[in-house]
Amino acid sequence: MNFDFYRRKKAEEGFTLVEIAIVLIIIGIIMTAVLKSSAVEDKAKSVEFNQHLEELDTAVALYKDKIGIYPNATESENYIHNGTKNGEQGILPDLYNEGMITTSENTHPFDGEMNASYAVYNSSIDGGGSVGPSDININWGGNYVEKQNIVAYTHVPPAYARKADETYDDENASTGRVRASNRYDNGTNEYIKLYWNLDG
Repeated sequence: MNFDFYRRKKAEEGFTLVEIAIVLIIIGIIMTAVLKSSAVEDKAKSVEFNQHLEELDTAVALYKDKIGIYPNATESENYIHNGTKNGEQGILPDLYNEGMITTSENTHPFDGEMNASYAVYNSSIDGGGSVGPSDININWGGNYVEKQNIVAYTHVPPAYARKADETYDDENASTGRVRASNRYDNGTNEYIKLYWNLDG
């Protein structure tokens, strides 16, 4: 029997419909697994980010209760500064040194940075200037009467910023304790800044 003839004939015929269907099913299974894995990873990042918000808020409150002032603040001016104090930058070193947090790394799960400062919107404070992150144009004080201690998170995907706002506040980017640099559904920003008001 000439097996070479049958092999050549099979090669010329190509794949059967059953073989093609099996390959497509395998590809479908692989794609489903990849998409599910990506969704699980995104969900984990969202949960981790929300935990980060809660833990930092708790740590700041515990620090203020124990030490009497905000981290990286001074007794004469009990507001958070993002500048250098005792050779260390920002609020995280103070919190870390007191055992309130487990790391002083200035990042969050979406590969952005966290910066804490304060905003002023009252012309009678600080010589009439607005102090704090320059892009915070949100009316934190209601009547612009006091400084507000704010943590800004950069590089947050809008969907996850919205989820954090929904979890802890009112899901509105321009009101409440959790706010953002842009609307969550504006469709033009891949990342936005999320602001967390430590003063409640």
